[in-house]
Amino acid sequence: MNKSYEEIALEVAENRREALKKELDTIEAYISILRSQQGLKKDYTVTIVDSPSNNEPKIFYGGGQAIDSNYPIGEGLAKKFLYFIDKCQRFVHIREVANMIVETEGKNPYPDISLLSQRISSSTSEEKKSLASIKVGTSTRNIFWGHKDWLNADGSIKRGFEYNESEVV
Repeated sequence: MNKSYEEIALEVAENRREALKKELDTIEAYISILRSQQGLKKDYTVTIVDSPSNNEPKIFYGGGQAIDSNYPIGEGLAKKFLYFIDKCQRFVHIREVANMIVETEGKNPYPDISLLSQRISSSTSEEKKSLASIKVGTSTRNIFWGHKDWLNADGSIKRGFEYNESEVV
């Protein structure tokens, strides 16, 4: 007995589904290996989605936003602080970076943003030596960090590297 077109199409689709399940199992195993090498917590979710626009997969980590391949997953707060300074290409506030980390990773490892900000500040003392700081006004709560070459000779911020004014308290 000959199979109908619909029966053949169904059989092909079911075979493809099984092949995709096997491929997914392989990817899940690979992610588990990467997690263990990166020291990530096992309860984090990593989802890889193909991006048709640039053929580079986007990675979603912990339910957060898409992360580029340079994001220091599993690294300390100091590396994440430097990553966001470079990504933003402007002076940033530590509180601002704390919010970016939470948004990116989908959760805050500390009870609130202010504690995460304090942890970032205390863990970046070495990195801050190679950066420039700009104090806005008289409050020490308004210090922004960026690269030294983003400053003019007179210490003012070069055009295009300005901090986000909404971060000034």
